This record gives sequence, C-alpha cells and structure tokens, in this order.
Amino acid sequence: MTDSAEKRAREARIAAYEAELARTYSPELDSLSSRLYAVGQITNTGGGCTAISAVIG
Repeated sequence: MTDSAEKRAREARIAAYEAELARTYSPELDSLSSRLYAVGQITNTGGGCTAISAVIG
C-alpha cells in the first residue's frame, strides 16, 4: 500500500470512528442543547477515552 493510500485508509477509519461516537452520544448532546442551550462536542481524549464538552454562559 502506498503512503497516500495508507493515509486515506487511516482518515477513513478516523471518520468512521467519529461518526460512531456522534451516533452513540447524540442523546447526551441533544439533552445538553435542550436544557442549557449550549452546543456540545465530543472530544477523543486518547487512550480510548472520550469527553463531551460545551461552553456555557
């Protein structure tokens, strides 16, 4: 596999992982939005950990 093909494959895996995180945590993001009128975001903190962050106020 060439370097560019490896890069595209890695980017595709990352995009698929981010899409899965968005599906998994969408109820929490929706709740955050409806209760606090804040837009949250999912952050991959590394090591298999994730966080939901938002700026309030």
